Amino acid sequence: MSQVTTAPDLSGWMTKQQVAAALGVSEKTVTRMSDRGELKQETRTEPGQTPRPVFEPGSVRNNQRSGPPYPRFRAPQKLLAAPAVPDPPTKAKALPLSELRFKTFLTTDEAVRYSGLPEAILGDLVTRGKVIRYTNMKPYRYYRRDLEDGLRFEVNV
Repeated sequence: MSQVTTAPDLSGWMTKQQVAAALGVSEKTVTRMSDRGELKQETRTEPGQTPRPVFEPGSVRNNQRSGPPYPRFRAPQKLLAAPAVPDPPTKAKALPLSELRFKTFLTTDEAVRYSGLPEAILGDLVTRGKVIRYTNMKPYRYYRRDLEDGLRFEVNV
């Protein structure tokens, strides 16, 4: 005994593009919904055309929602706000010479002002080992007492 099966009538079924428009989602989302079993899918073959997936209108109606079909991802406002960009550093006001004598470490600019020597001579003193430049601090610093001792040593030679 043979059974003759007739192909279901798929003429009223919706194409992927129609389902996407009806649900307000992308075609990729329609494929995902079908893979999850949320939409009933069959393949419709028409003479002279490539077989195309079609979807049952009833399963499409069951998945229609009143609001947006799927909530869009919304990043928290804290993440959307641009990070505060600090103002570009401005040169600090130069301390008066009378106050430099109370500082323990001097920047290069302060050391030049304090000693009265050009920066090149100060660099030469560092090279010859008469004054120590501390490079672990940015900007480089000079210990004020080393600077005084180095200058005193140079004058006495």
